[in-house]
Amino acid sequence: MPTTDPAHLSILTGQFPRSHGVIKNGIELKDGTPSLAAWAKSRGYRTAAFVSRAHTNPKALNLAGFDDESGPSGDEKARDGRLTLEDALDWLDDHGNEPFFLWVHFFDPHGPYRPTRELADKWIPKELQLENPEPSKHGRIYTERQVQAKIARYDAEVNYMDGLVDELVTHVRGLRVKQQPPLVVVAGDHGEAMDELLDSHGFAFDHGKHLYRGITHVPLFFVWPGRIPAGKVIEGPVQTTDIAATVFDLIGDNGFATQGESLVPLFSGAEPSKRLAFTERRLLSERKRKELKLKGVRQYAVQDHRYMLIVSQPDGVDQLIDLQGDPASLTDVSSEQPEVRDRLDHALRDWLDRVSAAEGVTLEIREEKLEALRALGYVQ
Repeated sequence: MPTTDPAHLSILTGQFPRSHGVIKNGIELKDGTPSLAAWAKSRGYRTAAFVSRAHTNPKALNLAGFDDESGPSGDEKARDGRLTLEDALDWLDDHGNEPFFLWVHFFDPHGPYRPTRELADKWIPKELQLENPEPSKHGRIYTERQVQAKIARYDAEVNYMDGLVDELVTHVRGLRVKQQPPLVVVAGDHGEAMDELLDSHGFAFDHGKHLYRGITHVPLFFVWPGRIPAGKVIEGPVQTTDIAATVFDLIGDNGFATQGESLVPLFSGAEPSKRLAFTERRLLSERKRKELKLKGVRQYAVQDHRYMLIVSQPDGVDQLIDLQGDPASLTDVSSEQPEVRDRLDHALRDWLDRVSAAEGVTLEIREEKLEALRALGYVQ
């Protein structure tokens, strides 16, 4: 799900949002839900989480298993990734020679895109640096120059975060020179629309409300020198729910039951062409659905190595997209590829039958969380 809390919990539990129950920001995980942190702690690892956004810290998510955690404090809703990194490095200096499981979360490549002056000078052309990035209220929502300026700001923030990740991994490796090198997993929680949906959907720079590729396609890296072949690229769909199963397979532990599938066979050259990936849209208010002209209360997508089928329920409206021929996801090719459409529709229905919906999860959000989500732009 291309929404912050549900996506992170799928990474850390190996369950789809419809099963772990967190189907929008601000909901707490059910008590007793297995997680990578709780599993690691049970096996003697020191566990820690350092996050950059308010209410993504484990206690707010009801995510058990972390010995230590830190995030924005006081009235702060989000913090610069540099502060998160400094907290993580200090913790590593104290615990880096113990067996550890560490989650570090960076929030920097995220609206409203405000890179440092140094990065702005590097990434944003001078003629665009003074461009007002806010949308107009009339005509086309953004001008062409505003679009260019917004994308440049986003690129600058991605570059900034890349540097923080590099510092973190370099520091960890330096601490463990005489021991086994660490297993490093780098994953994104969601992508971002970059103006490709503006003319067709009136949707420019955001995420969570659509399931198109630019919003659901995220980076995912596994790095373990001597254990995983360097430079191997998996051509085909995988899912962030596969992360936990892959970690268990790599270290030879049974772990806990997940809804993912180990990627280890793909590291050794197995054919990924028959794999499928499933995504779902977060719950939206009736007002927001009308504003965005969206069909259905719920929306799901399934994709193989070439095609993505998006289905809205209960309306039954669907769209088949050729990911190779139409990466911007603008054209429905259902009529040209009815067999593909039927095959993916059958796979999606089977997935909905197999992956049970969560029970016992409250969808109410506490007022203090609502205030933080409003400040971050998640709630209107």
